[in-house]
Amino acid sequence: MTDSSRISGMWWMSDNPNNKVPGDLLVDDGKLELNGSFEGFKPGVYGKITPGLVRPIQDKTIIGVSRSGSRRYTLEYFANPATTLTMNADYGYKVDTYSLGRIFEGEHFDRIDNLKFKKYYVEYPNVFNWIGDGIITITTIFPKEGKKLKKNDITNKVEIRSPKDIIAYKCKDFKLAFTIYRGSMPMSPSTDIHISQGCNVKIESAKGIELSAAQETYAHIRRFLSIAIGRDVEPTNFRVLVGRGRQKKYVTMVTKSKDNVKKKNIHQHEMSFVFADIKKDSQKIFDKWFSDKNKHTDMFDLFSSIRSNSPKNINNYFKDVVSALEGYVSVETGKFEVSPDKAVKTLNEVFPKAERIIDPKDYNRIRITRNKLSHVKIQAKDEASVMDYNDKYINANRMVFLLEYSLLKNLGVEDSILDKFYKNRKLYL
Repeated sequence: MTDSSRISGMWWMSDNPNNKVPGDLLVDDGKLELNGSFEGFKPGVYGKITPGLVRPIQDKTIIGVSRSGSRRYTLEYFANPATTLTMNADYGYKVDTYSLGRIFEGEHFDRIDNLKFKKYYVEYPNVFNWIGDGIITITTIFPKEGKKLKKNDITNKVEIRSPKDIIAYKCKDFKLAFTIYRGSMPMSPSTDIHISQGCNVKIESAKGIELSAAQETYAHIRRFLSIAIGRDVEPTNFRVLVGRGRQKKYVTMVTKSKDNVKKKNIHQHEMSFVFADIKKDSQKIFDKWFSDKNKHTDMFDLFSSIRSNSPKNINNYFKDVVSALEGYVSVETGKFEVSPDKAVKTLNEVFPKAERIIDPKDYNRIRITRNKLSHVKIQAKDEASVMDYNDKYINANRMVFLLEYSLLKNLGVEDSILDKFYKNRKLYL
């Protein structure tokens, strides 16, 4: 197979290594297509639908190796595979297709539910630019002034330093650092020599961190980075370190290929703010960010959906944003329930009148529109106040800004950074 998202190999259940079946791993689709079945062919009824929600199997995994034998895979799978059955007078043939959860490349794990690692490395687009620091320096050296230039008098000096960690936050459970690393380099002379560097977001703990807890932590880091950079950042690489000494190696949790498409680089000047702006206060800021995670669980879940790059229906997008504001203001003010117009008013009127993002005349329109979209009966006279497509889109984006501004303000971000955030984001609202 030439398609990198389709990996041919040999597969088996972790508790039955003697029963191997060939098949293809479809990374993009999150499926394993077996050319046969782990259970073999048995007469009977196939294709039964299991009622209710189906969850990944945790007590065992599907593991395998690529056709070349160079790559190991561990697959978290869902029960009751889809089955294709062929029968005639001479033979019976059964093909199973498993839907998958997480996919690991680099190691075999018999179980998924007990995984714990000491070091995690996740890469996001544009975080290297956001950090604004590197380990590779290129210096052009000119001859002394007044000296007549000769061939090869101007030289370039390339300095490559060791990888380094920029510590951003420490707590009793883990340490958060931005790790600047050097990319691979040719070991022999070449006509083209490419030197690259990048940045991993590393969390580590001497006692280890459970995989599910690490994923929740990274989801919350991603929310913060999306506010800082000004757009959502989907992870392009998720790795863990396993083994000791010479046995150390990286295991990758495979992301879909669409997530690995090269993202457009954003210059620091296009970002809401950069790491240098908060570096001296990063411990305090991230301490508050993580402590607020449980306080605003529902709101942050909505925020992840709102900020994601996935296609959005404008009506659902508008409703989710309003719900996020309602929940956030309700918790912050300690009130059991806050209406949409009051929630928007609370966050909008933090600004001086001339700098408010949302027109106060739209407070009620937002409430009426949300109620209409939620199938709450509205009065006939209010029908004219329901927003059209453009107004819903514009006001939803403005409400996202209000939420993000308030989050940063509550983190204790300096006023100068808030002003920078306001000016950068206002250009797009």
